[in-house]
Formats: sequence, C-alpha cells, structure tokens
Amino acid sequence: MDEIKPFAAGFEFEIMPEVLKPFKSGDKMRIQLIFRGKSVNGVVKVGTKDGIDEVAVDGFCEITLKEGVNVIVARYVDEISMGVYDKRNLTATLTVVAR
Repeated sequence: MDEIKPFAAGFEFEIMPEVLKPFKSGDKMRIQLIFRGKSVNGVVKVGTKDGIDEVAVDGFCEITLKEGVNVIVARYVDEISMGVYDKRNLTATLTVVAR
C-alpha cells in the first residue's frame, strides 16, 4: 500500500496526519492540529505500552511511533462567549498501530 494524503473529516477540532500508510515501529509520523479548518499550536500526548510522552505542536510536529498501539490525544480550549460559558474544551484522538 502506498502513502495516502488524508483529508479533513470536517470536525471542529482534528488531529491531521500528513500521510497515511502502513506504519512500522520507529517510523516518524508528522501531524497537525486543525481547529475550524485552520492550523493551531498546542500539545499532544502520545500513549504507548511504554508510557505517555508530551510533544509540542507548532504548525506540524513529528512523533516517533512505537511498536503496537499509539494513542495520540490533543486538547484545544476555545475561548468564546456563549451564553453563560466563557470557553469550551475540545478533545481529539488518533490511534495508530505500528507493526
């Protein structure tokens, strides 16, 4: 299987990989955080069988995948005035299995 360029699913907040392919342990995966169709900065947490790592996202970031399940979690705080609320917390996840 060749690399595939993914497209946004249209959710308000998404983790967008640069490419999709069969990943192997040790491969590097570039991701971007997208809020309402635009790139945003933030921090992602990557959970594997070895624990949890934090990676800063400034435009794109690069994650080294480990063998097995890699769960990528990002949170974005939308500071808007909406009724009685002054902000919303949005969470996105992406799960990648590296062989």
